[in-house]
Amino acid sequence: MDWQRTLITIDRPRPIGPVSAPISAVSRRPHHLDMFFVDAEGRVRTAWFTPADGYGLHEPLSPPGMLGATRIAAVSRHSDQLDIFVADATGRIVSAWWSRFPDNTWRTRTDITDTRTTPGAPITAVARTPHSIDIFFADWYDPADNTWRTRADITDIRTTPGAPITAVARTPHSIDIFFADTTGRIVSAWYDPADNTWRTRTDITTVRTTPGAPVTAVARRPDQLDIFFADATGRIVSAWWNHASNNLWHTRNDITDTRTIPGAPISAVTRAADRLDIAFVDTTGSAISVSWADASPTWMQSSILARRVSPGIPIGLVARGPRRLDAFVPENDGRFTHAWWAAPEPEPAARLRLVTFNTKLMYLPGVASEEAIMARARRIGDLLATGPAHDVVCLQEVFSHRARVDLIARLHDRYPHATPVAGPTRQLSATEKERIVTSAVAQAAFWMPGTVAVAALVEFVLSQVAAGVFSVPQDSGLLVLSRYPLENAKFVSFGDDAEGPDRLADKGVLRVRVKTGPSTSYVVFSTHTQASYDSIAEGVPVRAAQLRTIAQLIEESMIELSRATTDQLHTIVCGDLNIIGDRAFPAEWRSVFETPGAYFTREFVDGWASEMACAGHDAHDEGITNIDAPNKRNSRLDYVLVRNEDSQAPAVVHQMRLVYPGASDHIGVFADINEPSPHHSPARARDVELPLDGDAFDLPGGRLRWYRVQGGGTWSVAPTSDLEYDVFVPEDMSTPRRPVFETETREIEYAHDVLREYGVAHTRVRTYAVPADEFFVCVRRRPDAPGAESSAIVFIRHLGTSPASAIHVHPQRGPVSVDTATIERMLGPAAVPSTLWFASELHRQAQRRVVDWTFEVHNTSDNPVTLTLTHDAFAEPPVTWGRGSHAHVVRSAEGGTVRWRIDRANPAVDPVEVSFRSPLTFVQATMHSPRLICEDETGIDALGADEISLIATIDGAPDRLPLLSETRMHTGEAQIVTAAPLGPWRPSDLGFTDLLRLHIIENEDVGDDTDATAVAPLPPDSPAEDRTITLEPGSGRYTVHLSLGRTPEG
Repeated sequence: MDWQRTLITIDRPRPIGPVSAPISAVSRRPHHLDMFFVDAEGRVRTAWFTPADGYGLHEPLSPPGMLGATRIAAVSRHSDQLDIFVADATGRIVSAWWSRFPDNTWRTRTDITDTRTTPGAPITAVARTPHSIDIFFADWYDPADNTWRTRADITDIRTTPGAPITAVARTPHSIDIFFADTTGRIVSAWYDPADNTWRTRTDITTVRTTPGAPVTAVARRPDQLDIFFADATGRIVSAWWNHASNNLWHTRNDITDTRTIPGAPISAVTRAADRLDIAFVDTTGSAISVSWADASPTWMQSSILARRVSPGIPIGLVARGPRRLDAFVPENDGRFTHAWWAAPEPEPAARLRLVTFNTKLMYLPGVASEEAIMARARRIGDLLATGPAHDVVCLQEVFSHRARVDLIARLHDRYPHATPVAGPTRQLSATEKERIVTSAVAQAAFWMPGTVAVAALVEFVLSQVAAGVFSVPQDSGLLVLSRYPLENAKFVSFGDDAEGPDRLADKGVLRVRVKTGPSTSYVVFSTHTQASYDSIAEGVPVRAAQLRTIAQLIEESMIELSRATTDQLHTIVCGDLNIIGDRAFPAEWRSVFETPGAYFTREFVDGWASEMACAGHDAHDEGITNIDAPNKRNSRLDYVLVRNEDSQAPAVVHQMRLVYPGASDHIGVFADINEPSPHHSPARARDVELPLDGDAFDLPGGRLRWYRVQGGGTWSVAPTSDLEYDVFVPEDMSTPRRPVFETETREIEYAHDVLREYGVAHTRVRTYAVPADEFFVCVRRRPDAPGAESSAIVFIRHLGTSPASAIHVHPQRGPVSVDTATIERMLGPAAVPSTLWFASELHRQAQRRVVDWTFEVHNTSDNPVTLTLTHDAFAEPPVTWGRGSHAHVVRSAEGGTVRWRIDRANPAVDPVEVSFRSPLTFVQATMHSPRLICEDETGIDALGADEISLIATIDGAPDRLPLLSETRMHTGEAQIVTAAPLGPWRPSDLGFTDLLRLHIIENEDVGDDTDATAVAPLPPDSPAEDRTITLEPGSGRYTVHLSLGRTPEG
């Protein structure tokens, strides 16, 4: 261990002869430390440390002369509570406690027990739950009636007066204590809740220490105890017990050859279930740390300090998470040294960013235009080349040889490794070829009924097959691209397990191994299974047989590759499984993923269903990946499967998103896969329920951390500078939400203490007011962030107590009020303000037209209320109203934020609600809208795709906004009209009050077919609405799907 250190003078602790008093330290959060000591005047002092602010000293917690030199027992029951215990100069037990709520102050209590100890004797405290504390010599706290109770019948075995007792809670219902008796024997007592009795054990170890010497204990698991002490010769001794050891204790005295003075204190902590760290000062005055990991057979020793201190003095040792230790060593002159160790940032070897995408690059002579296929290939290639970089890209339906070559060449700089053509592996007779071609052409004709003679087209395709222009069967259509080398590639065909048009290709499963780190590999199985054509149930038996083939290859591969490499192997299955994974048709999905004994139920989990679906939320995003226009059905057909977490090498989904909408009839699926970590996905998100909540954590190795913010309202999100984040709503887990405005945290006074405690600097942060009962926040380390001591994020709910904490009011979404109960709980009843603050956004139109904005106040008391509106461009005079509902109209063409100020006579009894009305209608830029679907292509598909232009006219303005320009579309295809590349089509500027007119043009050599229709604005009281508009140029039919709302994102 490479310890860093600094000599600190917070205050001069009271010396014990030439040695300073011991420092007690606790870590309520990974980057916050609280320290406690007795100063030179006998006062209890507390100090704190954060990386952002350094060290700080609080006012004394006791009067001078109250205490002699002693170690203070400190415990944190939860992140917002501290409790300390000491034996004062008379031997009386004194407690002090601090809570952030309601008033962030310390309080003292001296009536814990009448039993006294020797003055300054050490007290041991342990918190079994956030609501209980036990202290020893023999006391415990009962929260039921806020009284302390004393018990003196723990054990008949005695120790020396005032000797230290060590206590540890393995579970909320168990306590184990340890001490050295008057002969130096190590004694244990434990509490049995079944009969409310204590039991004693004296056969822990035959090794003895000095009478009354300290014994240190830690519980790194509920079934494991480890104790440490210095024996009568100064040797460091460990004893351990667990359930698997037949209830026996085992002793180890070979931890280190370094010795301390007999009976000296040994500090011990556990950073994780498999790690132990101890610290002590040896006989020469060197501060030593020794560490243990279950994976290592030996203890590792290192030096904490370069200089010498007094032999045998106690070291304050605290673990701030699994990768960080802090040690506090008293110096001889009243100061102390703070030393710390941090594990190096691990490489993100276990991370894999994967995309699976059915590209629809299939060519059938006379049916699909190769020119249109190449246009789609170029578009897909551009999306993959310019969008976010991935590690592995698994593509399906790359049947066109020209398209494959183009994709590999276009993406070579980003993905230099590609698999060769996989298949075909089987030969077919002329009769079988004719049967397959007939089936494929008949299915294609279904998409263009009455437009082509099937028999003539079959004859034409067979002539192309005979001439060698078109081969039957085609290859598998599987292509894997990677930034890492691809090893151990293998293709297995489904063979005759295919039916209908699927027999036109040699479908199967393609295996590759991707080495992502020195000892980590991912084995990826990309596949495309049997499609359903005429009915949902069609193809189920065939897919079941194909899944058995995939399962067999997986099991054979694990045996083969485990012999070929010592890497840890993570297994991924991905591709177009053609199993409907949404709620509409769950039967097949359940038979595969929720049937006891079924292979994929036992070995794998569906990444989207297990990690991205928002449990208990009726409107959760189902991850729809296929838009089937002819059958009027949208389904989730594309999957990423990961091994069950019970496997030996679990890798789990941290995030999945839908990507590249409109580039094919499928939507791509992105998965960010990594080792399990706390709160790594929406399904495992940490709940944020308090109006003011924070979290500090380590986020190594490219991992993500998710939060679920419940209760609605307006929230500001304040992270440390090394973090970035996105906000999602349950209905759309692929499109990050935009903030409504920014807030300066320095101006939210009630958040100052929490921000400081978590080390979050004051800055302007994004503020969100999501029109949902909950939303999700996905947090990640910035790619350019330097190694930080710890990361943290603070969630601040706006309470409306100041302009900075104004509550956002959505247009047409019902009345909004101030949560008075929360203000009272957080700030006290006297803090409920007479002035309330709200905020609303005025969204400017492209035409800068003057419109009426309506601000409504609902006063349910007899006392008057006064409304004052302020804006950067204008100020409205105050308006005063009595009981009832009142409206104030502002006429303006300006955009920006309007602040509402509501003044009340009596805040305790004058509840007020406010509403905001907007006359504008916006086309919202969400994941699936606006989008254009070709329901029926004009003319014959064999002549080439339609070239479609879609144009918008707003409010009768002369400007025509091109939404799509000469875009090739076949029947069943969809185009997402995205906001970013379309110039004037920006949701933040595009609002219409009268009319949105859509024009569609189908470009043909013989003339343009056109159609146009009007989209009416929203009804006056409607906050949002989905619309489907039909346009019929010539003989074709297209539908435009729009989401309309009062704001760009509703």
